[in-house]
Amino acid sequence: MRRIGPLLLNVIECHGAQMNKHHPTNKRLQPRRKTVERYGTCNRTVERWERDERYRDLGFPQPVRINNRKYDDVDALDEWDKQMAERGRTKATNTND
Repeated sequence: MRRIGPLLLNVIECHGAQMNKHHPTNKRLQPRRKTVERYGTCNRTVERWERDERYRDLGFPQPVRINNRKYDDVDALDEWDKQMAERGRTKATNTND
């Protein structure tokens, strides 16, 4: 274990790891590289989803920054996946009219 911040004692390295009791949130966080693997894309693409005006309407969840490293909330990503699946079904339904 190594110290990564004044309030954190453990490094969050595994998928779905929970923040420890010293941090004010109980979000399940994963490192950005795990998010990139999850979607089978590159880091730059995920950064575009979160920042670029062209993709703002996607509503990609904003990351949590710890020591200038990005961690993504697993529950927020799951919810975003559901929204994207619903949006895809809606578009597919509307194009058949």
